[in-house]
Amino acid sequence: MVYSLSGPDDRIVGSNKEIFLYNSVLEGGQTFALMNNLDKISIYNAKSMIDFSSPRKGRLEAVMTGYVYSKLSKLGIKTNLVGMIEKRYNRGVIEEICIPYHQSSSPTSKIVTRWMNKPRLGKIGSLYDYSEVAYTAKQVISGSAENVILPFEVIWRDYIIVGVSSCTLSPQRWSIFIAENDYNRIQTYEQISSMQTGTLIKLPRPCVEITTKYELGYKAVQSHQYALKMEIENEDTPYSYANIVEFALRIGHSIRVMFSKIGIVIPDLKMEIGLECEGELVLLDVMGPDEARMFLEHKPTFDFSKQLIANLFKEYTNWITLLQKVQAKYGDEWSRVFADLDLKQPKMNVLVVSALGTLNQSLTDVLLGIKTTDTLNESVNNLSNTIATVGESGMMFSDDVDEDYCSQIVKKLELDPK
Repeated sequence: MVYSLSGPDDRIVGSNKEIFLYNSVLEGGQTFALMNNLDKISIYNAKSMIDFSSPRKGRLEAVMTGYVYSKLSKLGIKTNLVGMIEKRYNRGVIEEICIPYHQSSSPTSKIVTRWMNKPRLGKIGSLYDYSEVAYTAKQVISGSAENVILPFEVIWRDYIIVGVSSCTLSPQRWSIFIAENDYNRIQTYEQISSMQTGTLIKLPRPCVEITTKYELGYKAVQSHQYALKMEIENEDTPYSYANIVEFALRIGHSIRVMFSKIGIVIPDLKMEIGLECEGELVLLDVMGPDEARMFLEHKPTFDFSKQLIANLFKEYTNWITLLQKVQAKYGDEWSRVFADLDLKQPKMNVLVVSALGTLNQSLTDVLLGIKTTDTLNESVNNLSNTIATVGESGMMFSDDVDEDYCSQIVKKLELDPK
């Protein structure tokens, strides 16, 4: 079905998307959201503290979501995607039309989804009370509450990345990771610590981790502890821990298969899950380069998702370290403190930014069936070579935000100088 859109009822602005809410337009009077995916990238949960835009990333985010979610729907996996937004001319006036992905010929950066509410969690001291989620979920299933977003991100892993995946950063974390997932045949910490940063290690089988959405820095909570907090560990309900993990594993496997057909490895991805009144789990939000790490099969050391941008900021600037120091000192108030400083930010070399835009366009065209994977391979190689050349020249970022500049901020805010 095709919908023509007029003025929204509400607007929400996020770090890398803006959402327009429309009431009583879909069948049954359900609220839906028009989601405009922006080119901005949110790195290290820094939101607008790192002001970086990757050209044409917003449209790639929308197209990749349509591509993935439409295929998942055919496999019987429910999503909240309604359709893609296209622009049509009607008597000299440009209209925005919502159309199913498989009928779409020129999708924009906008998609339409069924809207779901976030649960309101109380606090016990300084911690959020996740036991309320079980109560809310029961209300949803009974029909006395609307559809709801389960307040966590689910992380599906098929590979770990040395020096990037948190479990590879210390012997203790590695031991916990192995024990939690009952991995018998896998490398020791001594073996992985000798590997080059960015090396992919295939897991004996995929695993699922849960990350809460409300704690500072998206602090991870061990899966079983989190399940117990939500009172879902031993309940035979649609939102039980076992059902959520099974749902995530099925999604991850399906996405791995569909991208392997175009020569892309998905080491890990994050997803948001909701619960509908029928008691069904639903895949929410979007699935693009902000949610999934991506490598070419023949180039397994070059991550061309948003992690690449984070790596460049970390390698060539002190900006990430500065953000983390402010976060460590000011806790929940850190972003306000940082924003009030109105600081200059590092600006990435225009040649690298341009190569990023070309890669985003190439992957979009491959997903739409316009170009072959050869085009994507060329774009990845071009970006890799451009980064190497610019990096060697010492001109990856503008030099007006250097180590001395960051040191002045450390002194001004009395941060830890180490």
